[in-house]
This record gives sequence, C-alpha cells and structure tokens, in this order.
Amino acid sequence: MLSIEATDSEINISNHHTLRRNGNNENKALFDRDSKLMLDNVDHAERHLATCPSTYAACQNRPLLSQSSSYNAAVVDLQCILNSKNSAGLTVDGYFGPLTNAAVKAWQSKMALVVDGIVGTQTWNTLCGAIYEISPPASFCSSSVSYWPSSTYTDQIKKTAFNSDGATYQDLAKTNAATYSVHPGLLTAHMVRESSMGRNNRCVASSNKSILTGCGWPPSCATNCGCTGSAVMSDKGQVSCTANTDKNAYNQAKTGAGSGAYVKCSNYNYSEDLIWKCILCVYQGNYYSDITGNKGKYFVRDKTCAYAEEFKTEFCRWKAYFAVN
Repeated sequence: MLSIEATDSEINISNHHTLRRNGNNENKALFDRDSKLMLDNVDHAERHLATCPSTYAACQNRPLLSQSSSYNAAVVDLQCILNSKNSAGLTVDGYFGPLTNAAVKAWQSKMALVVDGIVGTQTWNTLCGAIYEISPPASFCSSSVSYWPSSTYTDQIKKTAFNSDGATYQDLAKTNAATYSVHPGLLTAHMVRESSMGRNNRCVASSNKSILTGCGWPPSCATNCGCTGSAVMSDKGQVSCTANTDKNAYNQAKTGAGSGAYVKCSNYNYSEDLIWKCILCVYQGNYYSDITGNKGKYFVRDKTCAYAEEFKTEFCRWKAYFAVN
C-alpha cells in the first residue's frame, strides 16, 4: 500500500505490479522485462532526487509535457519550478504521474489557463516568462558563467520611476517588453549602461527630464539637457522609445530594408550573435570608431566593440533575473 507521500514513480511501480498480478502466465516474461526497465528508470530518477537546476537553467528547455509513465529529464525541471513557484511539494523524480499532473492543473487554475494538465507554451510562459521575438540568442550568454545583477540593481529595479504614474523600473521593462516583444533584459541593460538605472539620471534635477536610457537625446542637445519631445519627459517615455528603437534596429538588421542606420548590420545576417553586436555598436555610435593605437575600426576588424561586450554581460545578468521575476 502506498503512503500519502508516494511519489509519481512509486505510483507507476504500484500500478505496474497490480497489472502483473492480474496478468496471466503468458505475460509473465513481458512484465518481468518491463519491471526491470521501470526499476532501472526509478533508479535513474532517484539519482536526480533533490537536484534542481536554477529556474533560469530549467526554463531553457520547454518541451510539450503531459502525464506519462516514462522518465523524462524535462519533468525534473518542471517539478523543480512547480515546487519553487507554487510550493507544490513534489518529489523531484522525473516522472509526470498523477501527483505532478495535479500540481500542473493547480497552477493552470491559478493562472486562469485551460486546466488540462498539458504543459505547453502558455503554461511554460506563466512558469518561466514569455519568449520574446526581439532578443539576443542563447549563445550570447556563456553557459559557464553564473549571471545575476548586483544587489544595488535588484533593489533599484523595484523603485518608482520618474514621472511614470507610479510604475517601477521593473514594471516599465516588463510592460514595454510585452508591447514591443523585446526582451526586458535588453531594456534594463540600457537603463544600467546609460544612467545606472536612474541613479545618475542627471537631467531630472536640472531640467525635470529623463535621460534614463539616452533615447531621444542626440549630442546636440544632450549636454545641457536641452532636448525636447515626449521621450525625454519621463522614464516611461525613455523605456518605450528604447523598446521601439531595439525592435526597429533588429528588423532593419534582419531584412536589410530601408535606409536606417542599422541596415548595415544585415551584412552579418548569418549570425545572430554578430547581428546583435553590430546593432549595439551602431546604437552607441562606435561602429566606425578607431581603436586606440591601431587605426582599424572596431566592428570591421573585430566584429565587436567595447560597448557591445559590456552590454552583453549586462543583458545576460538581466536575462537570468527576468527568468524568475
């Protein structure tokens, strides 16, 4: 008899042995073979008990999942996330049995999704966050580095943004990410790189304007905070302007259409990494900058620039953050 705390793998084993007891002698060899396979799988699952990857790592693989008697490594990820996000209390055994199925349905009900026990795109998105159309590829971030923003910025992102109807910096990043399908990590990386996420927003005090991301601030009027336009009057205007810029930049780089500044990046359409490095170099204006001591050009020679490399690290930190926030 199984205890209330039975795991999904134990339930699978119990059901299997019930079938065997009810089977005839002709099926004995078949059930003996299946018992060994199942016990091998249980042993495999037990080696993974309580071994949870970070939520960020678990969310990188989002296959379609449903109740099954077979071991699946992706179910380990799912069980870990359900335990973390919803205190599901599941034993992490890699089996999508009735207990995991019930936990999935409880989460779907909580999220106002169709309650069917099937873990598809919508369920994964509520567990892990949406997949954004405009985002550097997974290869942009090294798998050997543990990325995370400093506590200074994980505190700062929860503070109220300037002239933005009470929204926090995190609210602005997520709202505009959803509106423009731009990864919120891009938007927060811009905030950090341009103004230390509002901590050095020098035009607020002097001119009651925002230079949070630098969007809409050409050098001709940026020095004395003299620029005008809706994008510079609030932090929310800054983030919206940047999200729109990132989206347009990526579309220009991918299609090569039009005469925008980012069309030149279509030369590197064979590599998402290079497209994004090019976009960032053009964004900062140093696509054609000279390298000190070597009169080559940043992007032409090395296919990168200092700003792109610094921005990449910042983006990867915030990508990890938004995977769980």
